[in-house]
Amino acid sequence: MKNNAETLQVLMDELHLSQTRCALVISEITLRPLSARSVRAWLTDPTNSSSRNCPDWAVTALLEYKSRPIVWDDEEPMVVEPPISALPAEAGKVESAIQKFERAFPYTLEELDAAFTASMEEEKKQKEDKMRSKLEQIRYWCPQCRLRVFGKADLWIICGECRCALEDND
Repeated sequence: MKNNAETLQVLMDELHLSQTRCALVISEITLRPLSARSVRAWLTDPTNSSSRNCPDWAVTALLEYKSRPIVWDDEEPMVVEPPISALPAEAGKVESAIQKFERAFPYTLEELDAAFTASMEEEKKQKEDKMRSKLEQIRYWCPQCRLRVFGKADLWIICGECRCALEDND
């Protein structure tokens, strides 16, 4: 005779349920909060310290789900459409997926490519400007207290302690 954990695993395999989806199904049917971690604890090896006994209500909930599955909001109903060749060939009625996309999307592929390339070039220019500004920094130093400061070229800086002008390191 199978125990509840084995029965639960068999049902999960038959219904193609992950532990997370199984917890969601059981929670939805029993109206009890349940996490994937609880399902994992039910299915783990009984010698493991985190193992827990699988309750009867969990197996009963999965059996109920098996008899009448729930349709979830994130699942789209399966719609089987006939192939295009089976549709009546009326002139101008059948349009390709590319034509539908082009009609619905306001930009051409060339416009998107140009915008992407422009944004990449702008980003590259910003990085170059940042590197250039770092390279163009000049070290200034106080001749009396040896205070050092980095800054742009052509700055006039006065030392706060000595009250003398800082000199550039050229």
